[in-house]
Amino acid sequence: VDRSSRIGVEAELAWQLSPTLGLSANTMLLRARINAFTDEAAAVTYTNVKPLLTPALLANAQAAWNPRAEVEVTLSARHVAKSQLANDGNDALVTPAFTMADLGAAYTFSLATLRVQVQNIFDATAYASGYTDGTNRYFFPVATRTLLATMAVRF
Repeated sequence: VDRSSRIGVEAELAWQLSPTLGLSANTMLLRARINAFTDEAAAVTYTNVKPLLTPALLANAQAAWNPRAEVEVTLSARHVAKSQLANDGNDALVTPAFTMADLGAAYTFSLATLRVQVQNIFDATAYASGYTDGTNRYFFPVATRTLLATMAVRF
């Protein structure tokens, strides 16, 4: 793509509500355009279209609670706006917007931290990416509700 433009803003906020509870959030708003894109196979030029896989909005928020020094509980959410699957501006060929939430807990022992996470706790339908053949949409899905346990050992 010879000529394109992107203009946007990012913001981040953190707030320690109490010694044990903190909130944080960040967001990105973006206006991205391709001035002219020529589909060589179809011999068609599209002008002023959104670039593929470039959502106009990304937003994240997290609450972290530390009732004791060795315990942390987190709740986080993220939103991703729809994005184009091709550089042709066809609003029927997009990845759908989605919002997901995760819940986690961690306990730190003297030399290790055990973390348990439930990702996508509300079992939202979400797609990380995708593509199109010009008629149909094909997606790469995000995992459904998932339980993860990890142990980090320091030595």
